Amino acid sequence: RGMGKPGGGGGSQQTLALKVNGQGGADYGALHRQGHNRGKTTVHAEHGAIVPSLPHDGGEGGAEWERPTEEEEKETARRTAAALQGKVEKVLARSQPKAQVASVPRPGEAKYVKYTPASQAGAGSSQRVIRISQAHVDPLEPPKFKQKKVPRGPAEAPVPVMHSPPRKLTQQDALDWKIPPCVSNWKNNKGYTVPLDKRLAADGGGPEGGE
Repeated sequence: RGMGKPGGGGGSQQTLALKVNGQGGADYGALHRQGHNRGKTTVHAEHGAIVPSLPHDGGEGGAEWERPTEEEEKETARRTAAALQGKVEKVLARSQPKAQVASVPRPGEAKYVKYTPASQAGAGSSQRVIRISQAHVDPLEPPKFKQKKVPRGPAEAPVPVMHSPPRKLTQQDALDWKIPPCVSNWKNNKGYTVPLDKRLAADGGGPEGGE
């Protein structure tokens, strides 16, 4: 209450005396080293606290930093110019089309070739001049090829399937694998003549069960 007003404030007013440091400059850190912080707080209020001093410098504002020589300045300028020129060349190379072979004519440039036919049928056809030019490509034309995505292969090799060695089929194996035809008592589309014992066997019985 009453701050900033001349003579305002009911409390006692204390003015800190201006002090100087060892180099003769104003000591701005004295404000933080008074009262209960006296002798307890390390204050870095000078420029020398954040800028390292030279080995032969007694303190702030002493000796100056060593300046580079003229040869070092020229070498640094040359390396800087070379680096900037390299970046500029890269940007220009991206904006310009790829360099074409000199032997291949560019679109719009014609190449004339003398042609001598093997068989000279008519008069005046001994030699001809042929104009060769590259056809212009429409930039908006859709691509003529189709990219196919190949499926990614398995992460691991497939497990090998083990087979027994091949063996020749015997007559007993053929009889074991023989599946008898289905006999139905309700359907006979082909009209085959089915023996009675086969019909009884289809029902699960036999000749004895029919008696």
